[in-house]
Amino acid sequence: MKKILISVLFPICIYGQPVQKINSLGFGFSNNLETLSSLFNNSNAKQLLHIDYKNKSDSSKNFRSSLFFNLPKTENNVITIDNLFIAIGYGKQINFLKMEKLNIYYGIDFYCKMTAKRARLGPIISSSNYGFGVLGFLEFEFAIDNNLSLYSDFNMGFGFHQNEDGPDPGTGLITWYLKKISTKNLSIGIRKSF
Repeated sequence: MKKILISVLFPICIYGQPVQKINSLGFGFSNNLETLSSLFNNSNAKQLLHIDYKNKSDSSKNFRSSLFFNLPKTENNVITIDNLFIAIGYGKQINFLKMEKLNIYYGIDFYCKMTAKRARLGPIISSSNYGFGVLGFLEFEFAIDNNLSLYSDFNMGFGFHQNEDGPDPGTGLITWYLKKISTKNLSIGIRKSF
């Protein structure tokens, strides 16, 4: 009887009880530090909007996908979205800081970047100024109630990007370069869990 109990309970001790998956959807403003610093110097930093989805796979790990971009602008009947980033990643909760309302996460995102353009009369969307790379992030999430939280992200990374000035005039080739990047420096947003 003792062997039967051990053989039944041992797998439960190893794997634990299943945890329900928790999904959340958030939105907010990104690039806040750079936007604030542009008030004091002559840089042309623009505010980014972000939308992200997070799936908590267990008590400390989550998978996330994000979309962040500049506000669309219209020139000559062409709608342009600059700095359109699509990112997917993996995060983990820092467990040694046990606080009831505050959760801290760290992880990595892989991104693809482009500029999307669409003419008002045509259904075709063209893109340019591609880039791809990796971002490390640190996220602070403060729970307001069981389903709603405020959060702030900070990320930094690097990637390969196309030259934004277009092809090299001498050779006609599009050049790529390594660029340091931070798309969510002190982002502020709100997240709803479901």
